[in-house]
Amino acid sequence: MNPQLLPDDYEALANFRYAMRKFLNFSRRALAAEARLTPEQYEALLALKAFGGPNGMTIRQLSERLQVKHHSVVSLVDKLERSRFVRREPGIDDRRTVYASLTAAG
Repeated sequence: MNPQLLPDDYEALANFRYAMRKFLNFSRRALAAEARLTPEQYEALLALKAFGGPNGMTIRQLSERLQVKHHSVVSLVDKLERSRFVRREPGIDDRRTVYASLTAAG
């Protein structure tokens, strides 16, 4: 137990986490019903929109932003690319670096 936290602090943290769970549950249902996206797909699209810049984001950057392993992002981008929400392109200076960016549909 952290002696710096007071009982009210724990209650505030518990209420915050409860509100987040409610929001995530609502979002998951809405995404599935309306957009037919998984929460992970939505988070990837959101990250690309917010932080993509003119060239998009590297797979490594997207992996860090989503806090998932590199190979998981590769699979996620594969699915988004098949749905035509994302396109990927090799880097100009280093073709081993792959950039993902939003398409018009994304």
